[in-house]
Amino acid sequence: MKFFIYSLIFFFSALSVGAEGLETEGPLRSPFHSLDFFYQYTESRQFAKAKEALEFPSVVSEEKQELDAEKLRYLFDRFLWIDWDSVPKEEESKKNQNPLRIGSIPFGERTVPIIIHPILQNGERVWKISKSTVNAVDVLYDMYHPPAWKRWIPDSISYFSFLGVESWQWIGLAFVISLSFVLSFLFESVSHFIGGKILLKSSENLNDFLLALRKPARLFWFGILLTILKEGLDLAYSPKQFLQSSLNGMLIFSFLWFLYKSVDLFSDLLETKLGGDTETDILEHKKFKTSSVVIRRTLKLILILIGMSVVFMQFDEAKQFGVSLLASAGLAGIALGLAAQKTLGTVFAGIQLVLTQPVRIGDNVVVEKEFGLVEEIHFTFIVIRTKDLRRLIVPISYFLEKPFENWTKISSETIGNVLLYVRYETPIEILKKEATRFVLDHPLFSGATFGIQIIETSPNYITVQIQASGRNPEESFRLQTELREYMVGFLKNWEDGKFLP
Repeated sequence: MKFFIYSLIFFFSALSVGAEGLETEGPLRSPFHSLDFFYQYTESRQFAKAKEALEFPSVVSEEKQELDAEKLRYLFDRFLWIDWDSVPKEEESKKNQNPLRIGSIPFGERTVPIIIHPILQNGERVWKISKSTVNAVDVLYDMYHPPAWKRWIPDSISYFSFLGVESWQWIGLAFVISLSFVLSFLFESVSHFIGGKILLKSSENLNDFLLALRKPARLFWFGILLTILKEGLDLAYSPKQFLQSSLNGMLIFSFLWFLYKSVDLFSDLLETKLGGDTETDILEHKKFKTSSVVIRRTLKLILILIGMSVVFMQFDEAKQFGVSLLASAGLAGIALGLAAQKTLGTVFAGIQLVLTQPVRIGDNVVVEKEFGLVEEIHFTFIVIRTKDLRRLIVPISYFLEKPFENWTKISSETIGNVLLYVRYETPIEILKKEATRFVLDHPLFSGATFGIQIIETSPNYITVQIQASGRNPEESFRLQTELREYMVGFLKNWEDGKFLP
């Protein structure tokens, strides 16, 4: 980014001041000033002046020197990033007269170092780019020269640049991005069609998986295509590195996006696999769904944090920001932890609830004398739906610290009780026979528990209890109400209500 800023400053200074206004008094007195001198004059394409910062062999023509300065600037732009803050200035260079290596350019299996060193010129000590570096310019330029078609680009759109990117490169970048965008749709459609033909033969349930993959795949193809096509733009080192880092982040993001969507898909697929009609299947499904809700959200949060960290680490500036942010967040994190003890305790309580599962999604519970169905489980609270469709929001910690009723902890089957108050002379056997006939023929009766007993007596009547089980609390309640309604009608019509108290 510093290179971008310097390029911008040099560009506008060249326009406003002109070549004659550039600083020339003692321009080579330090490594910083020599490099600054070379970059300024090559930026304004005054290579006859820029060559003064290079050390040449004794017999080299003026034309060759200017050409070498132009070639070296091209190589610098493509392979070199200079940390201007670390380049010694005048005072520092007086203390240290050793040659300075400012970078290197790859050449086959080795690298060519870029050296700037002090030499004596007209009785003065000046810093110049070394003769060994200049001698390697032709070989390096032959290896990394601009593409042949670049000579056809008019100077009117290649001379001006912004942020280290020439005008024609901005136009080419817009074209490459548009082309990559169109081709990504085409490639994704073809891969989706082929993948669908292959995968759907093995399982039709993978259709949702393929649909969820489409957008991340489209972004992935866009990143791959742009990575390939950008090479034809012949970008300078800094903008090329910035663009490549952005594309790397995009590819990582597309992969994590796919994983993010896969968490929901695999969770739903497993829930479908565990579904069934038997009591065991229903209980296993409840256990898994309760665990999957918290685990799913935890995995998503982890993916988001990992994704943000990895994407930011593609940029050097973001790495430094992240380190400083972590360093400054130490004490703040401790203070935040102390201030949020209750909230953090609630989150850990949610994790404990997932592990122990005293309550699960779909359980019927009684909380504070309110009967309801556990509808949602979040990190810090649970949503319970009552019979009248109200929602109770109960903190997670409540279910770990206070007693509550869970009617479906072991089994969803529950027993309904119906109490009848009749006179002492009531023929109990006939009453039992009528209740038995009704319950055994009822579709809501689970067949597990049924009984009729006299449970209490008083001076004027006796209390008869009828027990019948349903497959779940809802069915048990309906069976209970229908049985009560039937038996009340039966007693009213039985000898004109003779046996009612």
